[in-house]
Order: sequence, then C-alpha cells, then structure tokens
Amino acid sequence: MKLNQWTVLLAQATACISVNASNVDPVELAEMKKIAFEEGAVRVAIVASKSALPPTTANDYPVLSRDLKTRTDSIKAELGAYMYRGGSWSSPTGQFGLTLKAEGLAILESSPNVISFRRDTSEKTRSAAHDLDGSLSALKKLIKQNGSAAAEVVLNSATVQYQILPDASTKIIPSKELDEESERLISQIKAADLEPSRFVDSISKSPSNPALVLAEIDLATLITLQSHPAVRSLRPLGYKDPRVATWSSWALEDAEREGTVEVTIMIRGGLFYTTKVRWNSPAGRNQAKANRQALIEVLANAGIKAQPEQPARDTIGSAHVRLTPAQYKRLKDNDDPRILEVAANRLGGVKGLSGSVPLVNAPTAWGSGFTGTNQAIVVIDEGIRKSHEMFSMNGATKIIGEDCYGTRTISGWRSVCPNPNDNWDSPVGTPNSGEPNPNIANCLNVDFTQCDHGTYMASIAAGIASPNVLGGALQGVAPGAQLYSMNVFSYNMTSTPKQSGFHMSDLDFALERVVYLSGAANADPDSPAQMVVNMSIRSLPTYGSDCDAAAGAVWLQNWIDYLYSAGVPVVSITGNYGILNGISHPACSENVIKVAGVPNDGVGLTRASYSNLAAPSNFTKPIFFAPGGEKPEFGAPLVGAGRATATATFSGWGTSQAGAHVSGLAALFKSRYPVAGVDAFIDWVNDYASVPMSVSIPAGTFQYRRIAYSTGGP
Repeated sequence: MKLNQWTVLLAQATACISVNASNVDPVELAEMKKIAFEEGAVRVAIVASKSALPPTTANDYPVLSRDLKTRTDSIKAELGAYMYRGGSWSSPTGQFGLTLKAEGLAILESSPNVISFRRDTSEKTRSAAHDLDGSLSALKKLIKQNGSAAAEVVLNSATVQYQILPDASTKIIPSKELDEESERLISQIKAADLEPSRFVDSISKSPSNPALVLAEIDLATLITLQSHPAVRSLRPLGYKDPRVATWSSWALEDAEREGTVEVTIMIRGGLFYTTKVRWNSPAGRNQAKANRQALIEVLANAGIKAQPEQPARDTIGSAHVRLTPAQYKRLKDNDDPRILEVAANRLGGVKGLSGSVPLVNAPTAWGSGFTGTNQAIVVIDEGIRKSHEMFSMNGATKIIGEDCYGTRTISGWRSVCPNPNDNWDSPVGTPNSGEPNPNIANCLNVDFTQCDHGTYMASIAAGIASPNVLGGALQGVAPGAQLYSMNVFSYNMTSTPKQSGFHMSDLDFALERVVYLSGAANADPDSPAQMVVNMSIRSLPTYGSDCDAAAGAVWLQNWIDYLYSAGVPVVSITGNYGILNGISHPACSENVIKVAGVPNDGVGLTRASYSNLAAPSNFTKPIFFAPGGEKPEFGAPLVGAGRATATATFSGWGTSQAGAHVSGLAALFKSRYPVAGVDAFIDWVNDYASVPMSVSIPAGTFQYRRIAYSTGGP
C-alpha cells in the first residue's frame, strides 16, 4: 500500500475512534447480566479516561494521571458492596478490571466516571491458578451448587521437588526449604484482603504434602485466591484429572508406510504442572526435572530411548521421538496413565495464501517515536530473504536469527533445510537456514506465491522503506523491530497438484525454539520477553470454538500458553475460504490472537469476501479485523516485498497480511510498554487502538474490532 493511501485511511480510522461514544454494547451488557445472575459474579474491564497517555521512557508502567486515579477510586466507591475485593487488575494503558455482582452493572451504566466498559474475558490468562485439567472449573461448579466447597490449594512453590508416579499421582520430596517456603506462602494468603468467610479458620496443611493447603472456599475467596501469586492451582478435594488420553489414529499406518513415525508425546505433569512458569526459573527447572524423569520412564517401558535433556521442552512435559511400528505398538499397549497425548507428525496446513495489509495507524506511532525498537518479530512461515533492501537496518540485515524445520516422507514431501539432521531439520546456527526454498523452479510450480510468502509477511510486519523499492512507498508497521526467520515449509513435487505446506512436528520444533529464545534472552526469567510470534499459516479444517483438543494438538496449546505467560503475543489468521461458522487452526487455539481481514476500500468496516469467521463468544481470545485487500474481482490487492531479487515486490490479498500487521502493531505496543503482558496489549486494542465494526454471520450479528493505532481514549 502506498503512503498516501495510508494517510487517507488512517485519518478515517482516527475519526472513527473519536466518535465512538457508546458506554457499553447492549448485547454484551445483556450477556454480562446473565452471567452475573447465573454465576454470582462477572468480570468487567472499565475505561475511565479519554486522555491520551504520554509515552513511557523507562521499562515500567506509566503512572496513571491524577484525574484517572480519582475516577477509578470514585467508581470503586460507587460500587461498594457490589464489587468483590479480589480479582482486580490495572493496565499500563489506563484500563482496570473488577469482578462485580449483578447490581454493580447498573451502577456502571449510570456512573459519570465511566467512559465505557465491556466483559473481561481474560480470566484464564490473568489468573495465577491454571485450569488446564478442568480443576478450577470443577471447583467453581461445586461452589455454585453448594455455596462453598472443600478445596485443595496448591501453593506456587519455587522449591518443591517431586516425582510423577506410574499412576500419574504426585510424590513430594520432603525438604526443610519447602517447609519454610510453604509457611511463607500460607502467611501471604492469610494476609490477603479476603472478604468475610470460613476460609482462614478452615485452613489446614495436607499431612502428606507441605505444598498443599486444604480449606473451605466460597465464591468471594475463590475470586481472590485464583489471582493470588502464592497460588498455583485450586481444585476440589481429591480431584482427579478426567481428561482421556488421545492417540493419533493415523500414527501406526504412517509408521508402517514410512518405516518410522515422528510423534510428540505430552504427559499430564502431575499436581504442580503449570504453563505459567518460565523454563529458566527455579520452579521451571524443578518442573522440567519431574517431567523428564516421567518421560524417561514412559519411553523406557516401551523400549524407547529418550532424547537428551531439552530445558524448554522438558518444562512443558513434551517429548519428540521417532518410533518404529513395534515401538509405537508397545507404547500404546502400555497405555501409561501419565500420557495425555500422542500426536503423530502430519501435514498441518498451508500458507494463508496471498495475505492482507491491514489498516494500522502506524504513522501516529512513528511520529511519537515508537517503531518497534528492541522488539523481535518471529515469522514462522516460508523463510525470509535476508538481503532484501526492506530488511536493511544501519547497513546490515535486521534478520537477527534463522532456523529451518522440514519433513521428508515416502509419499513425496521434501525438506529444503540446509545440512539436515535425522529429522530433516537444520541444526541451530546453520547459515541461511531461514531463507526461502532455493529451488526457484519448484517454487514457480507450487503456487502463485512462488515462495515469497515469508518475505512478504516480514515486510508488512517490520519492513523499512527503501528508495529502490517502489520509490520508498512501502514500509512495514514496525520498521524499528528486528526479525527472526523460521522456515517450516516442505514441498511435494510428485503429488497432483504439487504442494507446499508445514507439518505439525516442524511447528512443534519451531515453537520449542521460540520458548527457548523467550527465556534465554532474559536475565530475569519473570520479565516479559521482547518478542512477538507471527504465524500466517492455517489448517484446512476449521473450528467453531477453542479447538486444541479437537485438533489433536494439546502440545501446541501448552507451548502457546507458556509463551502467553512469558509476555509473548502469538498471532495467527482465521483463514481464507469465506467460511462463516469456523476459523482455522492454529488461530482457534485458546490463547492465540486471531485475525480476520477487511477490504482495502478506504473504510475498512466490512468483512472481506475471503475471510473465515465465527461467533466471537465461542473463543477465549477476541477475533480482531484488519484491512487486507481483496480478490482482484472485488477490490485492490496489496503490495509488499518479494523474494526474487533484493528489490522485488509481491502483491496479494487475504488474512495473512492482516496477521502480519497485527504482529507489527504488537511490536509497536511492546516497544512503548516493554513490561506489559499480552492481556495488556489486547485490552489496549479493544479500548484504544481499534474501531467497532458489526458483522452478520449465520450465528447472528456480532461486534468485532478493526485495529487502528491510537494513544488516546476510546
């Protein structure tokens, strides 16, 4: 897109922001009232000021203005007894969250201090207590039925060492250090601002587990404890993980056809398992140790040798192994209770074919000094041409790292990774491993993107204007950000038609590498990693709700949950089939930021003809829109960098470009608020950096948000 086009469209975006004066969407308000009535509480996100926030100059949250602080305190005073004390949060961009009783919603509607409010859907990610095994949901259900419930409070211990036994139960290794830490954590919980309840009087330590507290918990206490940093999980007394182990139905067939099969094995992880712990922290190392020992035992029982220690993968509780048919049969026959999932390598999907350049109010950010500096956008795609002039920063390429993960099969799939290992991946550090497929002839025969896709996406997310590329008219959303290229595409030149695509094992390895980088780059494991992940890739099937279990990829959900907790936004696309009751995987994964496209029509408030979509209420995280061009018969395509030469361009349409620009927008945000988490980015987009748009699909008419950078209020 040329700069003058940006100017017109972005001015319209800013105008839309300034006239958005609605206090609350009526449909969403009705939903919030229903939840509050049925559940006894509803979480809300509140905006209390339209004032633009000044840029930050230090790695800390900005100090809220005195006016905003006064308004916030006034709102809390108005709510009084209709507000729960626990579960509150505040954002560096000025929003804050509260948990309310039904009567509190009426007060917010009429409050002169409230600019707008909406339902807060960030409970799972803002909660210190996880719900990976359904334990927190089960406890809530019991409390709803009975008013309170006998519960186990698992302490968020950094020192606990444990073993995962063959029956999937957890055995604690006693230590004086653990006893002392547990006493400190229990004291912190007792000191919390708890509303009157039986909780404090009912607390007792488990006789067999010093990191486990038994207590009677009601709704008010639950709201406080699930966000308390001393708590790792909350579960009904005696709770057992009800999840049934899943095994890929095609794994044995693949093993017999190919001679071996690559599988990813996920274990349950025991009582203390969480994705909210960093792999290079003391708690992460203890979790990795317990998971690794369990994985070694699970594999050894089937006559399989485990891979060497892998810190990030061990923390997640995952093993990637290649099995013969006999080994796979033994593993399945053993049916070890510790196994949660065995997922065979398979074709995961394709590029988001042709892409879309979303409408992002980037010049406003650049004018304020925010260009994505000190951020890295990891592009998991088809490779990036490093020598393209749009990636030249201070005389050197801005691609700071590269990897390649590929697959080779009897059926014709071929990895393009240089110097491949036994898995057909390039060893870490292999020069030029993140470049596109070097076989131009094959690229021309696969599809019309000609292996340009990764280069194209990188230029949209973080390209720098060059006078030799369309006279300097092209620039990405976050030109100051660096790039990391991960090529996960393989090619099948014997199939009809010829194919390019990514395999799930290669995506698995790529995300493991990102998790490692997210921790290795930080001396402080608790600080947010300064990176964003862009995945302009999609599956062929679509899903109408959070989908990881249905897609057979719990391992992917765990990687993404981990990155979310590390402050790394993961962006993916809804897909380009025009389906209106489902979106593609991995976008449908619970904590992925999902992106759909709108046309390049100067307004950007209607769904593009190609864009998949589904009801937003079916997903944990929102679906954002971004203008991205149209099919030639409906509108104009959009231009970015191509891979053919150092100054080549490429044009196209679709949701891929939408995802790339949301990734760039995330880099802009993180460069402005470097200690903010992913939820803060989503809140900022919802309340400041977007305009409302209404879209009708078969399930109904829903409100979505189309992104547009802004430093002001809603």
